Amino acid sequence: MIPSLAYSSPIPTITRAPRRGPCKHPVRGQNGTAFGRSGTHSPACCAWRAANQNDITLRYPELAGLNDALGARRAVLDGEIVCFDDTGRPSFAALQHRMHISTPARARALAQTSPATYVIFDVLWLDGASLMGQPYAQRRDTLATLGLAGAHWRVPRLRPW
Repeated sequence: MIPSLAYSSPIPTITRAPRRGPCKHPVRGQNGTAFGRSGTHSPACCAWRAANQNDITLRYPELAGLNDALGARRAVLDGEIVCFDDTGRPSFAALQHRMHISTPARARALAQTSPATYVIFDVLWLDGASLMGQPYAQRRDTLATLGLAGAHWRVPRLRPW
């Protein structure tokens, strides 16, 4: 499955200006999109892939706790890995320092000085079942039931309608 190429329904048209909220700034992340897979090889595994399918798990050790947040659930999530600046806005400049590292020690050091956050906007697969045939709004409702809010991951309010 290559989730970045799959679209099951159009995103609803916004008929009024979005409310101000935690996702009021455009989010530009690691290679456009990152796909998180929990429980891929074992219940304690969380793997990250960029939109180009490169494994980027090593670069973001602070995201490993998302697997615990999912509990016994297994999921493929779609979202952006971002770094925020001191004002809470996404900072692509801060993220660039994280994008090409190749050693665990460097990744851990940068996780302390430039922590990343996974901004999750879709659930594509859950507990053995593909959700790709469902409308986006229904997948967002399913995502909301997972209760994913942590120090390094969040589900922003995206439905202003």
